[in-house]
Amino acid sequence: LAALLSLATIPLFLLSYYDRKFTEESRLEILRYQVEDELRVVGSDLLNRLGAAPQVPLTGAITDSLCERVAQETGSDFNVYVGNEIQASSRPELYDAELIDSRLSSAAYRSTVLEGRKFFLQTESIGRYPFLVGYERLENAQGEQLAVISLFTAFKHQAVDQELFKRS
Repeated sequence: LAALLSLATIPLFLLSYYDRKFTEESRLEILRYQVEDELRVVGSDLLNRLGAAPQVPLTGAITDSLCERVAQETGSDFNVYVGNEIQASSRPELYDAELIDSRLSSAAYRSTVLEGRKFFLQTESIGRYPFLVGYERLENAQGEQLAVISLFTAFKHQAVDQELFKRS
């Protein structure tokens, strides 16, 4: 009887394991597409506001107040890095409180600045709370890098979890 019970529970454990793994992969994929789309919208809005030929570097053109206005219109909070330092943010209080490092992460810098990738995604954390951060290289019409914009998913996990719950 014990052998029969253990034989019946093994498929349940396997099913539970693969279901959890599939759900986590789906969650990450949804967040990735959402971050990519939002970065495209934010980047496009910033470029429109900077005019036809933004100058390199963007040190004076992008401010916290500009980022806050763009964030209100797009519904996405984001940061702008010039080089490896924060230039402006729609949520400057996170940096003022030192909850988030004001420097671009080394992996994001390598990927977007040195390797020239358009998009990069990585996991970061505030304390014990992990979240995904997407980075996009912002370029002018000539292909010169102007800045790197980042968007974090710290406040989006609940919406994605609800979407996955509806699907299952």
